Amino acid sequence: MLSQRWKEISLLLLTMVLAVLLLLNSQRYFTRIDLTEDKLYSISEVSKKVMKELPGQVSITYYASDKLDRVSQTPQLIEDLLYEYATYAGGNIKIAVVDPDRAGLSEEVQKLGIQPRQIQLVEENEQTYAKVFSGISLRYSDRQEVLPVVFSTESLEYQLTSSIKKMLRQDARRIGILVGDSSMNLQNDYSALYETLSGSFEVEELTRGEMIPERIDILFLLGGEDLRRYDLLHIDQFLINGGNAFFGIGGIDIDLENNLKASRYEHLPVFELLEYYGVRVEKQLVLDRYAKNFRVPRQTFDGINWEVIDTYPHWVSIRQGNVDKEHPITARFQGLDLLWPSPLTILDSAGGNSRGLVESSPEAWLMEDMFITDPYRAGSLNRRTAEAAGQYTLGIALEKELHSFYASQSITPPPGEMLPYDEIKARGESSSRVVLFGSSHFASNLIQYSDSMYNLNFLLNSADWLAHEDDLIKIRSRTVGDTRLNRLDPERARIQYAFSQIVNILLIPLLVVGYGLLRYTVRRRQRGVLQEGDYEL
Repeated sequence: MLSQRWKEISLLLLTMVLAVLLLLNSQRYFTRIDLTEDKLYSISEVSKKVMKELPGQVSITYYASDKLDRVSQTPQLIEDLLYEYATYAGGNIKIAVVDPDRAGLSEEVQKLGIQPRQIQLVEENEQTYAKVFSGISLRYSDRQEVLPVVFSTESLEYQLTSSIKKMLRQDARRIGILVGDSSMNLQNDYSALYETLSGSFEVEELTRGEMIPERIDILFLLGGEDLRRYDLLHIDQFLINGGNAFFGIGGIDIDLENNLKASRYEHLPVFELLEYYGVRVEKQLVLDRYAKNFRVPRQTFDGINWEVIDTYPHWVSIRQGNVDKEHPITARFQGLDLLWPSPLTILDSAGGNSRGLVESSPEAWLMEDMFITDPYRAGSLNRRTAEAAGQYTLGIALEKELHSFYASQSITPPPGEMLPYDEIKARGESSSRVVLFGSSHFASNLIQYSDSMYNLNFLLNSADWLAHEDDLIKIRSRTVGDTRLNRLDPERARIQYAFSQIVNILLIPLLVVGYGLLRYTVRRRQRGVLQEGDYEL
């Protein structure tokens, strides 16, 4: 009897020792299973690789108010993500979670750029408001990055990994934005793009006619109406010296101050430059059956409401099936609308590393002469014959060694200016990356009117690709899908709508009625059997 009891005690002790050993080993050897389609609740292989290759310790401090934790699960989700980073870093990431108010650090935290936000609290049936913090500070050596507003985990992995990579680099990635139309400027017309790019890059505005500084890695050229041939020399030499560029250049001028009056650009030097590189911007407009609504804001007592006028075929909505699924920029397409786009033609001189990124639908058509852009006449523009339909290239990516447009030309600086180059470099020593779209407006603040804010994600994808950060695109695209309500093909959408109508209006009521009749019949039969039995008795 005693030996049996000792056996049970020994087995219990061995089980407890085994459990302790398993717990200790789980800190080093573990696995997690994420059953979501895009593995939304675990960090990507890209982030894991960055963590495993950290050369030193990174300190991450999550400043979160306890009040927020009581009303939302988000702080816990953020903590879980941060500790997952620490797990894969092998001791090179130190996590701290601090309540600024409780720790008496409110002023210091606000100096970092993390500002409190007001939220609504309901406690004991009483509605109150409280200011809460939720931001993250990252520090590596003497470098620091701050995520001032973190109230969601949707894009947090991208922000964390890109911030860590940014701290590890010796030099920050820099984008120069050059607005080529004098009627537009960065502050008033491209502020949303500036803010989006500033989250991952150092961004500065460039001046027409000035040499592009060596510190600039990527050029964003938006519009080219007022660029002289001499101004383009600086862009040409920037690319020849290994720079990368995004061009948003349309073939048709849309006068935003004059009722959207459209006119063809007869001749622009920037067209010659792009054609020399292998792409021609056609002086036409692409209209598409798949398009956004034209909306105008109306001031009301409640704020601003948007009034929808009509489907506007000049604002082309790109479908998932009409993008290059192999290219990093468009592999996980999230949505894109192009405003007054011109078609592009890839010339033979472009070379084998040139590819179309984005196309219209096969039911698009061209406006070549009579440029009707009035939104109130858009309904009549939708009625086009099948013969007029076609599919057109609207976005292109190039990757190749470029030859200078100015190599065989004599260059005379404008009066009062001096040529800033000792010699004009004729050929690049390494490949340059170029993205070109036949529109500049789709990158402007007009996307608020077309309800196309996802355009900013596409432009950020383009910037990451131009910076050779293809892996970061994969992280950001995991959590942001194509959320447009009109992303389905209209024909398919009509079929699904008709099917849902049949199911909801016809099939379900028939099933209910059928079930009722069946129950009624069964009960009558049962009652009839009972009555017959009673009679026999």
